[in-house]
Amino acid sequence: MRFLWITLIVFYFQNLNSLVFADTIYPIAGSLSNENNNVVEFLDISCGTPNIKNESVQCRKTYVEIAPSLEKPFSLKDLEAIAKRDGLGKETLSGMCEKMEPIFAYIEGKSVNGRMITPDEKKQMEANSAAMGYDDNLISSMKDICSAPSDDGIIQLMNQMQLAESKVCKVSSYTSPENEYKLDRDSGKFIRSILTSGICDQFNLTEILTLDTFGLGTIALLERKKTFIQQRSKGDDRKAFNCDAPDEYQDKIYTSQRTYSPLKCVSFVRK
Repeated sequence: MRFLWITLIVFYFQNLNSLVFADTIYPIAGSLSNENNNVVEFLDISCGTPNIKNESVQCRKTYVEIAPSLEKPFSLKDLEAIAKRDGLGKETLSGMCEKMEPIFAYIEGKSVNGRMITPDEKKQMEANSAAMGYDDNLISSMKDICSAPSDDGIIQLMNQMQLAESKVCKVSSYTSPENEYKLDRDSGKFIRSILTSGICDQFNLTEILTLDTFGLGTIALLERKKTFIQQRSKGDDRKAFNCDAPDEYQDKIYTSQRTYSPLKCVSFVRK
């Protein structure tokens, strides 16, 4: 673990310049979104030709999830404990700073091994640094830390790295198979309900499609409700799978009112 931190820091500086219609209206499509404090989900729903006889329609859902690469940064106290555990301190920082001296000189426009940085290279390095989540003052901050290596300096450096990582967001996507939604004439909504046996629990999953008020068939709202039936995992297994998360049975609502990410993403990577 000790060498991982050092390798990551030096790797960053070494690679800055190389990174970079019937009577009943049936649903036809929907572009929805959902958010909480840590994750944003975008949902597109596409539906096929309705089965008028059965009053149903087959729909497929595509989810796109955006979340920070580092969801919860360590506290400074936690970083101190990690540094102590991995033997990271003043000597580690001194050795690392020595390796970075020619890199600092090159970035400042000095000749290193007969080469000098060009304006285009410097511009690209700054863009890559920003895309990795680092502030504009990273180099000057690093030089300040290296000017007087200390145990506290390595903590500052680790903190800068993790805060930068938390600004880079990971993106994942998933497309479901087609599922049948049946018309509920009392509400005018389309509903799918299925008994599900998950790793943690057995539950009933209900999805409710609400169409727009203009009679065009566009999906304005998707509600997902999980109703607990019985446990399938117990004891330590429930802890291992985080089965009792407080929001496990909280209703999820995707709305057509566009939700934009509350996350401070400076760049995106595929999960």
